Amino acid sequence: MIKCNLAVLMAERGLKIADIASGTGMSRTTISSLMNHNAKEIQYDTFNTLCEFLKVSPGELFIYEPFKFSFEVKEVEERENDFLFKLEADITYKKQVLQEVLPASVILDVDEKDELCYVGIEVNYSEEMTQLIAPIPRMFHKDMEEEIKEAIMEKLAQTYSFAEDIVVTLK
Repeated sequence: MIKCNLAVLMAERGLKIADIASGTGMSRTTISSLMNHNAKEIQYDTFNTLCEFLKVSPGELFIYEPFKFSFEVKEVEERENDFLFKLEADITYKKQVLQEVLPASVILDVDEKDELCYVGIEVNYSEEMTQLIAPIPRMFHKDMEEEIKEAIMEKLAQTYSFAEDIVVTLK
């Protein structure tokens, strides 16, 4: 997995998107998508311009971690105050492979239109998984957390309609 480290480099230097845009001639949209990890690709000249402007090497602008993951909801159990989602987790970091079922406690709240307006998720990571992912930089953890949320929300979408302003939290 490759991540752009632009947001961290900007914070370290006290730079804003406008500073980079005016200093490089790059569009604010391009800079923003790189900062927020939404860019699907980057042109070599953009890559070079950013490295020169920030005075960093390519390895400082982009970080590589041999980290892959996938999550799939295998079972949902309704309990008294919440739901228990059992997620099949497949995680590879460096040469370690971990396949296990993660329990996730999910609390739901519906609004007056009977639409889901809140989903609270608490995942219980095993000790083995906690140790495996501990050395991985935080920006990669965020992607893993988003994947967990997406798997649960995809399953919930089969039963519930969502409010426009739905709030989803993950602990």
